[in-house]
Amino acid sequence: IITEQLTGTGLVKVTASDVTLDGFTIQTGGGPVVTMPGCVWIYQEGAGAAVTGVTIENNIIVNPDAAYVPSLAGICTTGSCQASVENNLISSIHMGVYLNQGGGMVISNNTIEDSNHCSIGVDSDVGVTIIHNTLHNANDMGIEVFKANVVANFNNITDTNLGVNSVHGLPVDATFNWWGDVTGPEQVTTNPDGKGNKVSDNVYYIPWLTRNFETVLTEGIGYYGYPMVELLTGWNLLSTPFALDPDYCDTWAEFASLNELPLYTGGDEYYVNAYYFDGDVQD
Repeated sequence: IITEQLTGTGLVKVTASDVTLDGFTIQTGGGPVVTMPGCVWIYQEGAGAAVTGVTIENNIIVNPDAAYVPSLAGICTTGSCQASVENNLISSIHMGVYLNQGGGMVISNNTIEDSNHCSIGVDSDVGVTIIHNTLHNANDMGIEVFKANVVANFNNITDTNLGVNSVHGLPVDATFNWWGDVTGPEQVTTNPDGKGNKVSDNVYYIPWLTRNFETVLTEGIGYYGYPMVELLTGWNLLSTPFALDPDYCDTWAEFASLNELPLYTGGDEYYVNAYYFDGDVQD
C-alpha cells in the first residue's frame, strides 16, 4: 500500500521509460492540498527524452477522504508520454484518468467509478484508444474530450449526466458502447428518445450496444442498436442486422427453413429473398 499526505506532486512519479507499476494499492492520505496532478503522475521532465513503454496495471487507486481535492487524477500524463493503463480500479477521484499530451495511449479493462468530475479526460490528439472499460457514476461525465483522434469502443458508460462530451466539437468515435439502456444514448438531435447517458454533438455513437460489452464479447452476438425509424402507412422496406440464436437458429440454412425461404449465396455472402414476420403468432 502506498499512502501519504498529498504534497502537490503525486504519490508515484514516473519519469523514465519502460516502467511497470503492477499490483499496488495507492491511497491518498488527505490533507489541506490545493492542487496536484495525479496519484500516479507520468511526465516528461523539461526537454528530456520522451517517456515511453510505461504500463500501469492491476492497481487499486482510491481517495477515501470525503474532502474534495481539486485537479486530482488517479493517473495523469504530462508532456511527451506513451503509456498503457490496464486492469485498474480507480475510485472516488476527481478524474479517474487524465491525459495531458502524449500519444499512443491505451486505456483498457479498467473500472473507474464515483469520479467527482469525469472518469476519463483526454487533452491529447496523438491517438488515444479507450476500450473494454466500465465507467460508472461520474458526477459530470464519463469521457471528456478536448482534442481529436480519440476512439472509445466497447465500454460500459453508465449512471452519469453526460456519457461523452466533445468540448470543442471535434469528432469522437464512440460507437459500440453500452450507455445503460437498449434505446442508446440520449442525443438531442439524432436520438432524442434515447434513455441512456447523454452524448454531445459530434460524438459518433451509432451503432451502440444493447447489452453490456462483456455480454456482447462473451456471446459473440452483434447486439447493436440504431435510432428508431418512423414507418409510413403502406409498404416499408427495412434492412436490419439480426442475431442468430444458437438454441433455435444458428445457421443460415435453419434461418431460411423457418418460412421455407430460398437461400442464395454469392461469394462470401449469404442471404434470403424475404422473411415474413407475423407479430400475432411469432415472438
